[in-house]
Amino acid sequence: MRIRPALILLTFLLALLPRPSFAVDIHPFSLPDGFTQDVLAKDLGPATSFAFRPDGSILIARKHGSVKVYRDGKILEAPFIDISGELSNYGDRGLMGIAVHPDFPAKPYAYLAYAYEPGEAEGHVESGARSSRVIRVEADSRNPDKARDGSKVVLLGANGTPDHLGDLDRGDRPPYSCMADGQPVRDCLPVDGPSHTVDDLVFGPDGALYVSAGDGTLQPDLNVRAQNVDSLAGKILRINPLTGAGYADNPFYDGDPNSNRSKVYALGLRNPYRFTFDPGGQLVVGDVGGERWEEINRGDPGANFGWPCLEGALPNSGDPACAAVLSGATATTPAWHSYAHADGYSAAIGGDFYTGNKYPAAYQGAYFFADHNHAALLYLPAGADSGDGAQEFATNVIAPVQISMGPDGSLYVLSFVDGTLSRIRYTGDGSEPAPSPTPTAADTTAIADSAENPTVRILAPEDGSKWAENADVELRGEAADVDGNPIDGEGLQWTATLHHNDHIHPDFFHGAGVHQTFRFEPHAPNIYYELCLTATDSENRAAATCVNIYQAKDGEAAPAVQVERTEPETTPVESGTSAAEAADSSPAVTGADTSIVHGVQRERWLDVGGSKIADLTHHAGYPDTPDKVEVLPTLETGGDGKDYGERLWGYLTPPEDGDYLFWIAADDSGELWLSTDADPANAVQIAATSTWTPKRAWDKSPTQASAPIPLKGGQSYYIEARHKQADQKDNLSVAWQPPGGERTVIESEYLSPE
Repeated sequence: MRIRPALILLTFLLALLPRPSFAVDIHPFSLPDGFTQDVLAKDLGPATSFAFRPDGSILIARKHGSVKVYRDGKILEAPFIDISGELSNYGDRGLMGIAVHPDFPAKPYAYLAYAYEPGEAEGHVESGARSSRVIRVEADSRNPDKARDGSKVVLLGANGTPDHLGDLDRGDRPPYSCMADGQPVRDCLPVDGPSHTVDDLVFGPDGALYVSAGDGTLQPDLNVRAQNVDSLAGKILRINPLTGAGYADNPFYDGDPNSNRSKVYALGLRNPYRFTFDPGGQLVVGDVGGERWEEINRGDPGANFGWPCLEGALPNSGDPACAAVLSGATATTPAWHSYAHADGYSAAIGGDFYTGNKYPAAYQGAYFFADHNHAALLYLPAGADSGDGAQEFATNVIAPVQISMGPDGSLYVLSFVDGTLSRIRYTGDGSEPAPSPTPTAADTTAIADSAENPTVRILAPEDGSKWAENADVELRGEAADVDGNPIDGEGLQWTATLHHNDHIHPDFFHGAGVHQTFRFEPHAPNIYYELCLTATDSENRAAATCVNIYQAKDGEAAPAVQVERTEPETTPVESGTSAAEAADSSPAVTGADTSIVHGVQRERWLDVGGSKIADLTHHAGYPDTPDKVEVLPTLETGGDGKDYGERLWGYLTPPEDGDYLFWIAADDSGELWLSTDADPANAVQIAATSTWTPKRAWDKSPTQASAPIPLKGGQSYYIEARHKQADQKDNLSVAWQPPGGERTVIESEYLSPE
């Protein structure tokens, strides 16, 4: 009988070899005739915002907290600044906005807007209540590509300290952040939910710094603070860029420049992700909607855009705080342009006016904006007084997060998923191009930005087709280079993006070749998947096309090619089968059998909130008093409900000497531990996923894979998988790849529960 594991202490670290990061495919834009896309920077990871500097360089903010510098055609290796140590990066939180002082370098300041993680939050659940901040940092006079140490000044959110926050482990119940004695706390920007944080920073034509702040919540009983002029949430704020104080000519100024209401410029906003000013100086805001409508709002100082009482022009909340709005006693400013959630349009993030002279007359003075989830850039022609008649300008723009006109008179677009900064130049002969783009991202016909690029088609599935939960979707495509030669293998890359009503999960799936199988994971109601196929030829020229597939409702017919997933039989791996396909050929676990002599122990703790491993390990009953104990044949579970944590442990006996690779997949999070021998005290973490993955989706994040680990054949090693499930679908799977073998879920014959 081996030692039962207790809480594992790290006594030493395995020597882990670095693994290369996954290179994300670049998706060429589909643009009108005469326009071309220049990719300036790529592979930046989740990028959120950028700002131009007068010397031609560009600062690019990344969600995890670092700011990179684009200069002289390349990304500099050293960051301008890295604030990841004080950043809440959970969900849609992170570093969201960046701006540069218009008098740079005379005033050598950069401004950052982000969700703040106080030091006191260490050990607490990442999804708990937090706050936002806006800071100013100074570029080093000796090296303007580095922020000067010690130059940080907090302009907004200085009181977002733990004593003014809600529950650091829960953000979905009272007490809520930035409230004291029922009143909003001074200089405190609440973040109780996973998104709707402080978003954008823009210098206005008057030289003031404008800040967009979301309502900080997904709770219907809390978002009414967007209507409270004494709360900083759900507002556009106008402050002095040197002091953070409100201006005396702000619409709600009360004589105290540091009061909350003295800083408010406009209110009634949900998630004002990007905003700008029109040529006349009027505010124009893209406000990401809730369940039904997207809005582009424009208004004067003091404008109330209606959220949450109104969404679009329709009543949205019966909260007593909305009575005056719904009755008309409190005037609201109707949306300049609004559109319903349909055809994938569901996240208007706002953009910029084209005031340059490089584009044809049809686009002069037009307002360009992005829909993040539809992967499109749109525009409203100059003079559009109602917002009607928005037209698509570019498609296949994957997950755009900012569109701005640059000092050279071109539009610049930042894509979140692949961390790509692109410039859209007009290279035509000056004749009027057709305003409509080349085929949209939903077309299954070939997309190529010129005759010199490959052609690519998706043969299956059909665009707009509907699929049952957990169905296997056959992916088939074809492509050819400019000479008509077929492109296959690694030259064809499949990707999938999971779309919800108000956010997306990028990099949901990756595959290669003319044929793949994709599982339609339901994950949550009201979703669809955007499946894209990118073809790259031997000259590194690329083209792409996409289709959207939807979840079938009860009673709706499914396509003939749909195959419902059943528990598969174990079959030999045929020549040419990918490692991922080989892993999916092993049988899934449906229950426990205590007669199993091979397998692992499973311990479960029920009614444990949160989605992170720390929520499990900080639970009072962990590790000694689980609610359920059983034996499973292998390290794989699923279909067991929500709000639980589990630990699977046992002893692994490799069949031969050599280097082994390990992977873990889990929803919502998981960790894989391995000892250097049979002693649990010598176990260290070798792989993990901090965000959810579909079942057996091994390659969503590089952290899911271990480095090569040398093991002795016939020797026993303690192995442990930790898993935390919150809600929706649940799964946990552990795979390995023996020397010279294929990646598979670890077979039970190599596992022992004691």
